[in-house]
Amino acid sequence: MMGHIDLILSNGLSKEYEKENLEGLHVAMESGQLLLSIIQDILDLSKIEAGQLDIDCDNLIPVRGMVENTMKLANAYRIQRKKDRIELFESVDESISDWILGDQLRLQQSE
Repeated sequence: MMGHIDLILSNGLSKEYEKENLEGLHVAMESGQLLLSIIQDILDLSKIEAGQLDIDCDNLIPVRGMVENTMKLANAYRIQRKKDRIELFESVDESISDWILGDQLRLQQSE
């Protein structure tokens, strides 16, 4: 699924597609990546139980980009489920650096 979506995104879309369809493909790709991460989470459970889980805290993570991606996925889910009564807001304190060091995979697991 993700390979097919990536192929479509890299080759471009015909002019028949509207902006929302392109955005939908991006959301589908990100959702597929999150699904892979859930599978990895399940596999990590065995590593945790064996005391062999490594945390990589040397990655530069774009804070605002991560928040933006989380909001896109949450809004796509909200729209899909027609939960219009729920309002989502995002806010990143200006004093927080644009980049942080951490384990991006572990942070995305909590999204």
